[in-house]
Amino acid sequence: MQQAPWKRAVRSLLNNLKMSIPILLGVLLLIGLINALVPKTFFSRVFTGNRVLDPLIGAVFGSVAAGSG
Repeated sequence: MQQAPWKRAVRSLLNNLKMSIPILLGVLLLIGLINALVPKTFFSRVFTGNRVLDPLIGAVFGSVAAGSG
């Protein structure tokens, strides 16, 4: 007898969540580490409040930080 489709979906969802929890925890720890090590004055110097340039600067920093892998 086959399982109901929603039971398979729930089981798959729980399995995927279980596999992604270590990645999420690593990202949160890395963000906390960066937040502790990078001085707040760095962000105020880089991001000036310009509504056009600040998102572009953030995108560049994010793409460099993410790397090509």
